[in-house]
Amino acid sequence: MEVIIIKWLLKALKDSGLFRRNKFSLQLKVRAILLYMAGLSYRDITYVLRVVPCSHEAVRLWVKKLELTTVNVEAKPRRTVAVDETKIKADGEWCYVWAAIDVDTRELLAVWVSWQRNILHAEAKPLGLNGFTKPSARETALNAGSEP
Repeated sequence: MEVIIIKWLLKALKDSGLFRRNKFSLQLKVRAILLYMAGLSYRDITYVLRVVPCSHEAVRLWVKKLELTTVNVEAKPRRTVAVDETKIKADGEWCYVWAAIDVDTRELLAVWVSWQRNILHAEAKPLGLNGFTKPSARETALNAGSEP
């Protein structure tokens, strides 16, 4: 499923002509943008992980350029949305996973993982009321495999 989304995104960006300069390949730019959207910082993408052989400023400019584009997607009317929470242990740490599912179509709408459990995470995050925010410093450090 992820591969289909990446291929679709690559084709859409190629057709749009958004990234005209080709010092770095479009695949590399998309990989960096998706990693940033997954919660990594610009510096983590470039220096720590060394996924992209460029500066963190270049990745920031790519993300900002993509933010300027708009996509017209119609909101689907949904009768009922169910939000489920599960507590799992990952790498010795407990974390909480929320999933929002359309009850009628059984379509997965959103997934949110957090180290905290409170009402804001349970309601706002999966339903997109506050959007997905960047993880805390502790979450970023644990994802990178080090302690804060």
